[in-house]
Amino acid sequence: MQIIRIEDRIEVDAASLGQSGSLGIAVHYTLPSQEQLPDRPIAFFCFPGGSLNRHYFDLDPGGANRLSFAEAMAMRGHICVMVDHPGIGASERPNDGFMLAPHPVAQIDAEVVATTRTRIEAGLPNYRPVAGMRAVGTGHSMGGMLTGLMQAHHRPFDAVAILGSHPFGAIEILMEALHHLADDPDATRDKLSDRLRELGAEPFKDMIRNPGPTSVFEEGDEAGRRAIAAIRTELLTVCGTFSMIPGSWKREAAAIGVAVLLAFGDDDLCKRPYDVPSCFTSSPDVTLHVLKDTGHNHFAFASRGRLFDRIDRWARTAVSAVPS
Repeated sequence: MQIIRIEDRIEVDAASLGQSGSLGIAVHYTLPSQEQLPDRPIAFFCFPGGSLNRHYFDLDPGGANRLSFAEAMAMRGHICVMVDHPGIGASERPNDGFMLAPHPVAQIDAEVVATTRTRIEAGLPNYRPVAGMRAVGTGHSMGGMLTGLMQAHHRPFDAVAILGSHPFGAIEILMEALHHLADDPDATRDKLSDRLRELGAEPFKDMIRNPGPTSVFEEGDEAGRRAIAAIRTELLTVCGTFSMIPGSWKREAAAIGVAVLLAFGDDDLCKRPYDVPSCFTSSPDVTLHVLKDTGHNHFAFASRGRLFDRIDRWARTAVSAVPS
């Protein structure tokens, strides 16, 4: 089956980051052939986790090991829109990296969703206009937290898939100087950037030279490990730290009013996966999927095929009642 790939760049207003002008945000699309596109396709808007770029969702394209979520979805007739957050991958950086806190990043990401959706509906280069599209926000790790913030504050999606992310934080790997922010979301939002600056943190942490206390980059089967190593990038320090603070986005999780899929590995960073659905109290349908013999970067593990199948089946049901 033919799979179409199109690169794009979205200019977004940089005012929310305290500067004039715009930032260029890198995006790429995968689409089924025009003949294979259904009348009302599902579009997955995909946001990577900390220290990974947008290619996490399109690992080793065309490879024999079928690592690519985007290819798997295109084979099923779906569209994927993969986005580099501002400041990472091929997206531009603002003058002050500490301004890339979760709420302005989520606002920019939501603007990218709106713009790319309009472009798809109008017709991408050499591709026909797409009508009746249903949107599924899909975020991994830090990108899952940002997807949750997007939906709570901007509501761009008809359903949300959050992979390897949860509002409980990870206080065991959070620097002790920030422990006082636990379960205080207002202080976390208002003070985290300044506190990290005071502590001498770098706004873009080089996770290749300084990977920190986890070994998530060495996880997976051989093909998965190689593919993950090829897409590593700097961490957005404020966003990554925010996701480790307990309770930092629990209010937003509770405000999400669409169907939610939560996916974790049984050896994920989250040690309490069966407790996470209780955070999504406004969702009409919360689905939990735990993958056996799987760590944090799910697509690097042999279980990825099962996850691709599960996301496909869940998404079709989750958006089935969305009006045209």
